[in-house]
Amino acid sequence: MEEFDNVDVTEIQGIGPASAAALGDIAVFHVFDLLRADTNHLHAAVSNLASVEQVQAWREMASLLRVRGMNSQWAEALVKANMGSVAQLRGQSVEELGQIFAEAKANQIIPDTPSISVIAEMKADAAALHYSGAIYGKVTKQNGSPLNNCKVRFGFEETTTNQYGRFNLFRLPLGRNLALFIEKSNYQTLVVNQPNLLVNDVTVQTEIFTLQSSTAASTQSDQILREIDGDELPVPSGHRVRQKTHTADQVVNGDILKVRYFYKRSSDVNLVSRFKTYDNGEFMVDVYRIPESDLPDDLEIGNHVRYSNDQFEKIDMNSETLRVELARRRMSKIIRSQPRATTADGLKNMVSFFVREMISQGLLRRLS
Repeated sequence: MEEFDNVDVTEIQGIGPASAAALGDIAVFHVFDLLRADTNHLHAAVSNLASVEQVQAWREMASLLRVRGMNSQWAEALVKANMGSVAQLRGQSVEELGQIFAEAKANQIIPDTPSISVIAEMKADAAALHYSGAIYGKVTKQNGSPLNNCKVRFGFEETTTNQYGRFNLFRLPLGRNLALFIEKSNYQTLVVNQPNLLVNDVTVQTEIFTLQSSTAASTQSDQILREIDGDELPVPSGHRVRQKTHTADQVVNGDILKVRYFYKRSSDVNLVSRFKTYDNGEFMVDVYRIPESDLPDDLEIGNHVRYSNDQFEKIDMNSETLRVELARRRMSKIIRSQPRATTADGLKNMVSFFVREMISQGLLRRLS
C-alpha cells in the first residue's frame, strides 16, 4: 500500500542486508522498486544469495503490498499459500482467505491474523487494483539527475517523488480522458495528456518525465487544457490565476457567461466565462466587455447567458447545473475519442463503458 512507497526493501520477508546491498547496485532500494524489474534481472544481482523462486516470491509480496490494509507478514503468508497476485486475492472468498491466514498463524508464519472486516477491505481493494491502471515514473531535471518532492497527480490520486525522483500511482481510472500533472517550484508544470497506464500484475516499465526550469527558454509549445472543450483541469493549489479581457467578437460558441457588473459610463456589461483554462501552470479566467444591446433584456448581476449561433440566450445556472454541464462536456469528449464499434460484442462493451463513465461523472445514478 502507499505507506510502502518509500520503505526499505528489507521490509520484504527474506531480504537481508546482503541482498539489499546487492539489489541497491541495480537501483532497487524500496519495496515497490522490485516491481520495476523482471525476476531474471533481479536474480542476476543476487544469484549467489537467493534462488529464482525466492526472487519471484519477493516480487509477489511487493505486488500484494499495493493492497490497502496488507502488511509484509500477511503478504508472505499469501505467497507461501501460492496466492501471489492481486487477481488471485480478488478471486478468493473472505472465508477462504481467513482459512489461509489461520493456517499461517498455526504454522508460526505470522504472529496474528487480520479480522474478517480487514480481509473484506483487502479483497475489495484488490478488485479496485485489478480493474484500474498504474504509473511507475521517475522525474528528472534536463541533465538527467532526479528531482525529489515533485507533486504528481492523476485524477484524485496524488503522490510526491522520493529522493530518487521516483513515484508510484495506483487505482487510476481506465478509459478516462485525464492528464498526469507533475509540479515543482521553480519548474514548469508538466502536463501529460492520456499517459500510458499499466494494468494487471505485469513487470512495470518506468517512464521518465523531465521537468524544465521555469527560467529556461523552452522550444516546446504550451500545454493548454480548456473546460469548454471537455478537458479536466488540475485542482488549484497555489497556481497563479490570470484574468484576460476580451471583446464581444471573441466570445467562443457554446460559452456560458455570468454577469459581473454594468459599466457606469457606458452601456456595456462585464461578464465572466464559467469555463476556466489551464495554460502551462497557470489558470486563465476569460472576461468579456459586451454592449448591452447585444444581450437579452432585463439582465441582472449574477444572471447567466449562453452564446450560441451568434446570439446570447438567458439561462438558469447554479453550482449543480454547472457541475453537470462540465461533466457532460467531459463525457462528450470521451465519447468522441473512442473508436467506432464494429461488432455486437464491441458495441456491448462500448455501451457498458459509457454507462460506467456517466456514473463516474455523476450524470447517472447507480441502481442499488
